[in-house]
Amino acid sequence: MSYFNNKISENDLLELYKNISNRQGHFEVASVLAFPEGNTIESTFQDKFSLSSEPKGDSQGGWNRIIILEKENRTLSEYPESERIDIWNQGLAEIKRKLEENFLN
Repeated sequence: MSYFNNKISENDLLELYKNISNRQGHFEVASVLAFPEGNTIESTFQDKFSLSSEPKGDSQGGWNRIIILEKENRTLSEYPESERIDIWNQGLAEIKRKLEENFLN
């Protein structure tokens, strides 16, 4: 996302969406553990979000100033990452579960 964030500012993105009523989207998050012999354990999930009507929060936040996660009323830059780290760690937790299931049973 940093590539797009550097090319299209949050204000430019909001300008593109100014006449669009559906401001919803989702992140597709993938995590992979790859072993030297070529085996992998994978996890993917979606995290839904909507775009706010104006930037809010830390001015260094870029797109984080307009992305509001589902079931949240603040943009990503309006609260610390420590409050949402469990969301992004879902993939790692799933890989851990699969490792335990396959190697500890």
